[in-house]
Amino acid sequence: MPKDASRRNRVNRTENDERKMTMYQLEFKALIQLWDNSVYGKSASKSYDAQYAIDALFSVEAFSSNPRALHPIFCREALDIFLQDMRDVRHTLTAQHTHKKEEWGDITLIPFVTDKHKHEMKIEQYKLCRSTGLLLKTFDAANRYLHDLYRAKHNEEISEQDFMTTRNEILKSLSDLIFNIATKSQLFHAERKKLESVNG
Repeated sequence: MPKDASRRNRVNRTENDERKMTMYQLEFKALIQLWDNSVYGKSASKSYDAQYAIDALFSVEAFSSNPRALHPIFCREALDIFLQDMRDVRHTLTAQHTHKKEEWGDITLIPFVTDKHKHEMKIEQYKLCRSTGLLLKTFDAANRYLHDLYRAKHNEEISEQDFMTTRNEILKSLSDLIFNIATKSQLFHAERKKLESVNG
């Protein structure tokens, strides 16, 4: 292949990768804070965010794919638990979103614009793997659900109380997921070290 064509292919692949990443954008402050609690200044909160969860997931996945891991089955089974937890949350969000949209009437008549808060979800390339990618897609599912929820409220299809109840449920599902990832990853490493010390 000519050098110019090869160079163009590399550029096209890079541009496509960048476009894929920019597709994943958060539009609501509460979601952005769950994704990265440092976005709006140094947070006094010591609660976990998705950045902590990304590091935790990447660490677990690194051990599960390491051919030199002392207990590969344990590591792979642990990763499967994390993946299933995220699948469950994402599936629930998507299913509830679909059900609500069927209940609501026209939520597009009065336009709803979300320009106040915008934040691209990015994961460092070396940390982008199955588990961290799934976490990003779970946040994207929540953002899509929240966006339509705001549109429904803006078009008076739901009451303020119904809006707040559903909004809080969406945010809690992500907050609980992040907490579970954080605590389970700590338990994973503690158990892994115990197993390694027995064999060591």
